[in-house]
Amino acid sequence: MEPTPFDLDKLDLTRHSDDLFIFACGFEDRAQIIPEHVLNGRFPRTVVAITYENTGNANLKGSALLKRFKQVCCVQEIKFSPRSAERFISDCANVFDVRSLALAKSFQIDISAMSQFLVMLLLRFLRGEFFNREFHLFYVAAKAYYPPTTKIKLLLAKHERAELRMSEILSMDEPAADVMFENMLAGSFHRIDKSCLMIFCGYELNRSLAAYNSINPTRVVFIHSVGTVKDAEFRAKYSKMIHEFVGGGVSKATETVCTMNIGEQISLLREYYHYLGGDHDMVLAPVHSKMEAIAALLFVEEFPDVQVVFPVPVSYSLSKAAKGVGEVYSIKLPPIPGLRLAREGN
Repeated sequence: MEPTPFDLDKLDLTRHSDDLFIFACGFEDRAQIIPEHVLNGRFPRTVVAITYENTGNANLKGSALLKRFKQVCCVQEIKFSPRSAERFISDCANVFDVRSLALAKSFQIDISAMSQFLVMLLLRFLRGEFFNREFHLFYVAAKAYYPPTTKIKLLLAKHERAELRMSEILSMDEPAADVMFENMLAGSFHRIDKSCLMIFCGYELNRSLAAYNSINPTRVVFIHSVGTVKDAEFRAKYSKMIHEFVGGGVSKATETVCTMNIGEQISLLREYYHYLGGDHDMVLAPVHSKMEAIAALLFVEEFPDVQVVFPVPVSYSLSKAAKGVGEVYSIKLPPIPGLRLAREGN
């Protein structure tokens, strides 16, 4: 299962009156693309906008976007803070209980401005409550991501000369203040002495360290990904290099997947689950990309005993935001496993 390139001119959210459009109000350039397209075309009757709390003046673009939507259509707003996940779920339950939303036949969701944590929470809730609906996701990639490739190449060169210090890597990250354990993604722990942490690794060592320290696993699997951006191989090499600092003397494994190949990611997770799940508690930390958050969601729908953890930074810096606007993708989620089996049995 892979995201497919999508022509925005084909996006018609009024094709069915019962379609529901959901988006997050973000500050990156790419976060504006699909909502702007909806505003400039024919928009649905009802829109759900997710806004981030405590962003101050950092998200003026998102605030302006929300204001424009409120001027032309019915908007239900839900506030999100990663440290108030239970309240977010409660607010979702209240908003989606509104008759016009509860009767929606399909959910059209732009995840471009959503964090990995938000993607998983929202979809876990919606697919649990509306398990027989269709879910179409849209994602706008960026042109460039933090850290810049020039900085990555510099640090790789220092590492090859044995001159790189861990403090230099950590100084590039926002400190990870909390590791979130959400009830809907809590899994089930049975074995006190054996656990395996599978990390979708990115370029923020602080977040991986926070996930590792919160679990203190006996095994760790580092899953690195190769993206579609320029110099993707250098970025994957850098991710592998900085994660040499994680894990101490525990048993380690390293894997590489394609960032945009959700099916490949799920297959890899299944392999480790079938290999270790019989005598290990399995924990998953999707700290890197939105595609891997989707893979994690579909995986835990299939194996609900797996726990998911999210290391949350203290803050998000505008200077480290993704830059520019890249390809637009669409993803149609498969039915949840139980419903799929029921359909196949009929």
